[in-house]
Amino acid sequence: MTRRLRAMATSAALSVLTLAMVASPQPERHEITVPSSPGDSLLIEWEGVAPAGAKITGECPQDATTDLHTIVLTVPDGSYDRVDVAAKVTIAWQDDLADLGLPPLQDLILTVWHDGVTIIYRDVMENWREADSRIEVVLNNPPTGTYAIGVCAGESHVDTPFTGALVMAAGAVPGNGSGAGE
Repeated sequence: MTRRLRAMATSAALSVLTLAMVASPQPERHEITVPSSPGDSLLIEWEGVAPAGAKITGECPQDATTDLHTIVLTVPDGSYDRVDVAAKVTIAWQDDLADLGLPPLQDLILTVWHDGVTIIYRDVMENWREADSRIEVVLNNPPTGTYAIGVCAGESHVDTPFTGALVMAAGAVPGNGSGAGE
């Protein structure tokens, strides 16, 4: 092989490798602290793509068939003595059939792990009449740790773009001296 041909082959290989690295979805990561005063809230939004797949049942696997988003949550000592926090994770996608009240074309699954252990998952097909192309789960007073939010296809023959959101809202702790006469 001539030098010129070898250089062209090397250049082409590097271009393909670079393109593959750029095109590969990488899990997003956010480091946040739980809201600390009643009425405080925070919002994190992201976009992802649930890869096409078939016949995944139960929770999403932590592999290439799942779009992952990572949240590193810090809860300062005593926070839940002052506030109750609801952390709502939502995914939504466009599905023309589900929007018409029919079983959705894309069967997506939302799974949340805390420090590597599954804590909750939902499959849109569980309650498709109410799902309307979205799934949400709520975690109350989530502990410090690393949360992985995974979205995968239970059964979908096409990649499905979705939007994800985490909303954390702090409310008053009942009976915490905030009422009259206490």
